[in-house]
Amino acid sequence: MSPFMTRRSLFTLAAASLSVGCARGEDRVERPELEEIHVGALPIVDVVGLDIAEQRGYFAAEGLRIQVRELTTGADAVPDLESGKLQFAVGSYVSWFTAHLAQKLDLCVVADCYQAQPNVFMIMGKPGSRVRGIGDMEGRKLAVNALDSITTLIASSTLRAAGVRPATVKFVTMPFPQMHDALSKGAVDAALMAEPYITDSQLKNGTIALADAASGPTRDIAVAGWAANRKFVTANPRTARAFQRAVQRGQIAATKDRSLVQEAVMRRTRVDHTVADLMHLGRWPDSLNEIRLDRVVGLMREHGGLDVHLDTDTVVLRKPE
Repeated sequence: MSPFMTRRSLFTLAAASLSVGCARGEDRVERPELEEIHVGALPIVDVVGLDIAEQRGYFAAEGLRIQVRELTTGADAVPDLESGKLQFAVGSYVSWFTAHLAQKLDLCVVADCYQAQPNVFMIMGKPGSRVRGIGDMEGRKLAVNALDSITTLIASSTLRAAGVRPATVKFVTMPFPQMHDALSKGAVDAALMAEPYITDSQLKNGTIALADAASGPTRDIAVAGWAANRKFVTANPRTARAFQRAVQRGQIAATKDRSLVQEAVMRRTRVDHTVADLMHLGRWPDSLNEIRLDRVVGLMREHGGLDVHLDTDTVVLRKPE
């Protein structure tokens, strides 16, 4: 069963709507239109830039107060971004592009969030299992955190590289924190895990690595971004730009100081200090780069059934001229 639920006709219809890009925003001379914003976040290492920015007062310096709502997947935020209940949310680019092309969200990517590095996304197995390598996954169950997501995309790429057709694998959705228990109980045969849950599972349950899903064609892949409704950005360009500056400052701080990341990860994911010390980290970009997003679109076309061209320049908040 394919983990990608998109329909060819829907993509073709949506392609015609992609000619207008996001608002370009304003200079930082004026205060934002809104003082309080509601932001959707996930219990993953990707979003520590947000936590650091809040802790260090970067949002306050921009005249913003943030109210954070915890999400299970980025796709959960789509209806609330569209309705205005959330102003910004983090999610995988696969989820954002799928929602945009399905006309469920008028997408504007406000800030890049996270890039994969080796060992930050791993397909993990249970010691003593008959699944001793990724090549044994045909006809087996693989846990992923969501369908139509970056995890299903990189899992499909990794499976194909090992000679396994993704359609022969049953993708089972569950939150990252639940995966090691599902493996231990035999509910799934393998799990596509992200840090810090990889390290946590190895230490607690002795799970073993079957494959690095962030290597080869998926190395450095853009994982997630901060998104908004394009109508909101057009109506509130100073607010969008202020959020962009603050979260990017937080991500720059994360890149420079691992201790800030460890503290934020422990607060956000509830892992202990040992896990935070040992976990592998990806990269937090300090700017938006359409070339990185184009790689995601390319992999979606190759592995996910995307059959139209998506010009990523039309869905990003560009720098003011």
